[in-house]
Amino acid sequence: MTILLLNDNSYINNFGCQATMTALISMVTNAASEQKIVTVEQRDLAKDYYQKMPPTKFSPRGLKRRIVGSKPTPKIAQHFPKTVNEFQHYAEIWQNKNAGEASEFLLPLLSQSDLIIHNAELLNYKANKISLRGAFLLWYAKTYLHKKVALINQTTPAPGSDLVMEGILEYTCPHVDLVTAREPRSQKFLQDLGLTSTLVPDPVFSISPDLSKQNQIGDWLAAHNIKSSYICLSFISVLASSLNQQKSLNLFTKVITSIQDLGFQVVLMDAGSGSLRDINNALQDNTGAVLFNGDYTEFWSILKGASALVSGHYHVKGPGMVGSPVSSERGGKPTQAALAASTPLRGEGVWLPLHGAMVGSDSLAG
Repeated sequence: MTILLLNDNSYINNFGCQATMTALISMVTNAASEQKIVTVEQRDLAKDYYQKMPPTKFSPRGLKRRIVGSKPTPKIAQHFPKTVNEFQHYAEIWQNKNAGEASEFLLPLLSQSDLIIHNAELLNYKANKISLRGAFLLWYAKTYLHKKVALINQTTPAPGSDLVMEGILEYTCPHVDLVTAREPRSQKFLQDLGLTSTLVPDPVFSISPDLSKQNQIGDWLAAHNIKSSYICLSFISVLASSLNQQKSLNLFTKVITSIQDLGFQVVLMDAGSGSLRDINNALQDNTGAVLFNGDYTEFWSILKGASALVSGHYHVKGPGMVGSPVSSERGGKPTQAALAASTPLRGEGVWLPLHGAMVGSDSLAG
């Protein structure tokens, strides 16, 4: 049995993506015996595919004429539909093998597979190129190639915030053999659209704690002179997206020093790159906090030994999907929709927008 897994994002420098794919492949492996798993990376779904156009040159009079022997000019070719209304049209093109480089790469993989799974990780809470292409490939594989297809790890947008994504789901899901929603809000969202789904938590929750490297982490803690209780902080994404980074940097410097005054050491969990790295370096210089820079299995181990994880990273749409109030200086319909969807938790208090608490694959903190 050959299983094709679309949207492999494990190459991305993101603990959540790496953990999700590890867990997902493990789940598929355990569920199906004698299987062969083939993956298509997210960048292969997102890339611009090109076709060679006839070489041309402008004459002095401005008339275009062909120059024999000159190098062809590559131009972006539209090998995928831009809307669900174009699915049928492009399916015929793919059937006739006229879709160029995209179909030459993907069509053999679809044809040779018994089951095609689209991993909706970080995709279907908003309409984008990859979510549309993934939906098209599932629809095409089911409708034209008569394959078994599944859309899993689905997180839907807040109601009314993305009508394009709603349209994609309404058109595609009835043709899919299995749709799994990642949390109850997404399942209800699909139900309100008349779509059936199965509630399956984020795959990271299936990872065994045995994956952690506790012995190595002990050595790491000793090497960084962490002898007392420590708290992990992960709010660098907030700083990076802040309109006033200096003000936010000063604020979180105070947060860290306040925690240190309570007798805890602080471990910053976001290594980051570019501006994120600069912010981390500034926080280290200001507070003496220790920066963790390891892989996600080591991240898991660090969390196991921590007294707490504090995070301020959240997506504007995310908290509302699981019942957490959210506010944003930018406002707008997504925020209003999320606020409208928010409900108290167990009648008292609300979900705190901890990193990963709403969208588990954003980190292992979920």
